[in-house]
Amino acid sequence: GENRNGDVSITVSTENKESNADNYTLATGSTSITVQPVVSSEIKVEKVQDGIEDEKMASIELNVVKADPSEKFESVLIKVASGVAVYYDNGTKLAMNLGDGSWLVPVKSDGTLPEIFFKGKEHLGGEIDFTATINAKDGEAKVTKELTGSVTITEVADGVTIDPTK
Repeated sequence: GENRNGDVSITVSTENKESNADNYTLATGSTSITVQPVVSSEIKVEKVQDGIEDEKMASIELNVVKADPSEKFESVLIKVASGVAVYYDNGTKLAMNLGDGSWLVPVKSDGTLPEIFFKGKEHLGGEIDFTATINAKDGEAKVTKELTGSVTITEVADGVTIDPTK
């Protein structure tokens, strides 16, 4: 069934009789497997807006299309190229920089997934790929779901400074 995880034992017994034989042969075998839990909520990455260098941040929403009520979202780990900073809370709060292009974003106070904002360093533009790992808890099990996407940041030409005295 759905939302099942943990250890499972499987035992198979078979009785075999060959043609023209008077006896039956019994064979039995068993094995155990572990079913790992995963985030079973359906989540889609939806682009909210593209960014413009020095003007507005690009942003995405992580929309839960079909929720699994047994799951509780805890955080979102964003992995993005060097030179891109990640924000949340309407773009007002900087996510926790974990180094190596990894940013930790908390869920909203009501437990829903946050809108995530991307800001490139000066002169950075183009399509920015990212990976979002949703961290959740299902009962006592920690579970994750990995999503990928991209945003676009349009670079803007900077003005020219002229010093006529040199």
